Formats: sequence, C-alpha cells, structure tokens
Amino acid sequence: MKTVDQENLKDNTMVIFTSDNGPEHPVNLEESKGEWEAPTRDFCFGTPGNFRGMKRYPYEGGHRVPGIVRFPGKIPAGTTSDELVVATDFMNTIANLAELETPKNNILDGTDALPAFLGKKTARNKPYLWVFPTHEDTYFRMPHMAMRYNDYTLLGWFPEKLENETLMDWMKSSVPVKFELYDLSNDPEQRNDLASIKPQLVDMIRPLMLKQWIEIRDEGPIWENMN
Repeated sequence: MKTVDQENLKDNTMVIFTSDNGPEHPVNLEESKGEWEAPTRDFCFGTPGNFRGMKRYPYEGGHRVPGIVRFPGKIPAGTTSDELVVATDFMNTIANLAELETPKNNILDGTDALPAFLGKKTARNKPYLWVFPTHEDTYFRMPHMAMRYNDYTLLGWFPEKLENETLMDWMKSSVPVKFELYDLSNDPEQRNDLASIKPQLVDMIRPLMLKQWIEIRDEGPIWENMN
C-alpha cells in the first residue's frame, strides 16, 4: 500500500484483500484421533462465526469471507456492499478495468464485479457454484458442492463410492443424487434443511447445478495418481 502511494498510483490502483476460503483447521481426521467435530481442533486458526463449516466445507463457513477493496479513484471510502462476489470474478473485473479482452480459448465463469464495489447489482448469467469433491477423507463426510440461487443454497451429494472404484473414476462419473436446501435469508447458519419441505424448488434449481457440474467435470483433467 505504501509503495502504491509513493509511486503516485493510489487513485488509479485497485487493491483487493480477501480470501478464497473460510478459516483453516490444522489437522485431518486421523491426526485428531477421530475427533472430527472437536471444537478445540476445528476452530483453530480462526472461526467462521455462526456459519457452518470451515475451509474445504461446501457449507457457508467454507467460502463466505469478507473482502476489502481500495480504489480511491472509483470507490468512495467507507462504503459497504452485501453483493455476492467470488474470486473467479476478479479476472473479468481487472480485464474490464484495464480495457483488455479476456482469453477466447478459455471458459471463464466469472463476471465483472465492479458494480458490487460501487454499491450496485452485478449481472450474472448463471448461479454461483462451489465444488469440493475430494480431499483426503472428506469426500464421504459432507456434500460435494453448493450452488447459490437467490437467497437459497442447494447442496449436492454424490452417490457412495464403490470399494474398487478410484476417486478419479468416481468423481468423473458422478452427479449429485442427494440434496439439501437452505434459505440463507433467515437461516444463515444452515440448520434447517428445506429439501423435503420445498421439493418443487429443489426440482427447479437442481438441473442448473447438474448442468454446471457436468461442464466442469468433463472439462477438467484426469489425474492418474488419484486413487
């Protein structure tokens, strides 16, 4: 920040301070001797507050984080926004500010988030999707993805992995088959699963999740050593 100021670039430089995930936890299930949900372990290195989950969790505590943006030439000091922005929006935002074209040979899932920093609504042509299918032993302990749809978040579970199936084969052939639904407007802690209460809403937004996941799954590489 001092260097930006010293170089007289303050008014024409956007500085972003945020995180790509919620607070970390120090050890895995085996290292904690089976106490996967132990508060003394799971809340090390920070706390998600009232939100459920932490880093690597598809629940809100896994990816809902604050962000600070300084851009004196564009953003009035002291303003706030509750508009949702994700890290994949940064490339589009920066490219548009720098008046550069985004790559044509890569699929970019982000959108220009500058309106959010100015207290306005952002335009997006598809819902936000967070995916975390596999990591150590977490793949069978929690949902594998979450999709935000207005005030709701839909979480999807893959089918159970067969014993003789590799993680890679399982991930590359799976789509969510079980779902949880939460209304974040009145249940940000994600305590009340509404999937059985609002099945029509689940049926309406589930195809959006499946479509995006299949695109990501099929575009992604195959890692031969993931077993």
